[in-house]
Amino acid sequence: MFFSNVLGKLAALFRLPAFIDENQNQRAVILYSILWSLVALAVIYLILSLILVPGTYQQDLAISIVGILANLLLLFLLSRKQLDLASILQIACLWLMFTAIMILNNGVLSPAYAMGYFLVILIAGLLLGKIGATIMTILSLLVGLIVCICQVFGILHTGYTSSILSVWVVSAFMFPAAAFLQYLAARTLRIAFTRASESEARFRSLSDAAFEGLMINQNGIILDANQKFVEMFGYENPADIIGKNGYDLLLTPESSLAFRNTPKDPTKPVYEVTGLRKDGSTFPGETQSQVTRYKGQLVSVAAMRDITERKQFLNMLEEANRQLETAYDATLQGWSSALELRERETAGHSLRVVELTLELAKMIGVSEQQMIHLRRGALLHDIGKMGLPDNILLKPGPLTDEEWSAMRFHTVHAFTLLKNIPFLQRALDIPYYHHEWWNGTGYPRQLKGEQIPLAARIFAVVDVWDALTSDRPYRSAWSHQETIEYIQNQAGIQFDPLVVEKFVTIIKKYSGS
Repeated sequence: MFFSNVLGKLAALFRLPAFIDENQNQRAVILYSILWSLVALAVIYLILSLILVPGTYQQDLAISIVGILANLLLLFLLSRKQLDLASILQIACLWLMFTAIMILNNGVLSPAYAMGYFLVILIAGLLLGKIGATIMTILSLLVGLIVCICQVFGILHTGYTSSILSVWVVSAFMFPAAAFLQYLAARTLRIAFTRASESEARFRSLSDAAFEGLMINQNGIILDANQKFVEMFGYENPADIIGKNGYDLLLTPESSLAFRNTPKDPTKPVYEVTGLRKDGSTFPGETQSQVTRYKGQLVSVAAMRDITERKQFLNMLEEANRQLETAYDATLQGWSSALELRERETAGHSLRVVELTLELAKMIGVSEQQMIHLRRGALLHDIGKMGLPDNILLKPGPLTDEEWSAMRFHTVHAFTLLKNIPFLQRALDIPYYHHEWWNGTGYPRQLKGEQIPLAARIFAVVDVWDALTSDRPYRSAWSHQETIEYIQNQAGIQFDPLVVEKFVTIIKKYSGS
């Protein structure tokens, strides 16, 4: 990780910059390619010289090392968008290097004169246009003539031959030819770049018309972006972010780390991130990306959208839902209280069984989402008794067989009352089935074993516990021990044995026995 970070920072020092002006972009690409090519050639020459001819050609080796350092410096200037300065210095360095090699090696007879100056003229034309090529042509001819005269008169001790003047005369024709060739090459490049620019312009017009922010990156480094994308992050134009690391620039540190470490799942291409604007403010965003080819390179095209309004709407919706649920639960509490006011001897029964039912359900492993419906069902477990006449519901003595038949029908009343209320349909298990028995002899449907919903099996034990340990007009409350023994005896008959086991554990924990 350390070395990759170091290499990433070093690469950033020599990165190809992006300019708003297309002509500048063309020149930058050419200069960037030339500089790296010269660095590579100088390194290869240096290595081969050290291996093949160690200890010799010290001057050439020194020139190679200076050339490598000079080109790296120019790459650094170019990465800082000093295009004109880097171009002029590049041409000057090449010209001085070839001049030095020429003077040290046979003057105008040196390959550095003809071929070196030829190359400089071509590069000058590509980087500075016809004016640059013309200036370098005239300068190269004048310097060549001066060196030629110095050789003729022995001022430069490089040896004199009759071919010196001939070489210069040939150069007088060759250098203008180089300038002309440069013109043709530049024209060809302009046509190629124009076509590429037209293609990029089409992409730009399409991307700017998009409803989302679009950004092209390679290993996190931003290569291009549409206007909507840069404005989303508080910048003015794409040039403000091109060439920079999008993870570090556009995401909060926490979101950047989480996004990079999240395994990318093709089945779930959309990810939520926290965007970081230029002014330091943040916003919730949603991004998805796809790998494609752009300008001959494999890149990632990312779409980004600001979901602030959506989040605000969802938060409002969640708050409204919470308020609605609170109102629902208050209504249910009101229904339960109304029943207890009517059936005075069971006052407080509903609230007691709710809390114990939830604790038992938690021990058994009921999910939090199911707990919501279980609580509502426990609160409304006897709501069907609202359909019973007072002479049955409030009768102080034992019920007749006919009255018991009517009493048992309260579970059906509960089902009829609640089934058409959508938010209570998943809470129906307790009001409808809490009188079913494990052995199948309960009511209303004589369900057996695990046919009985788990919520009803849990509540049945709690309901009997609370009823037996509470005073009634026709009997006194049972002791805890008596009630536990009764419930244990009914395991496998009236109650689910597993539920009984868990329930006894809870009761003994509270009673300390």
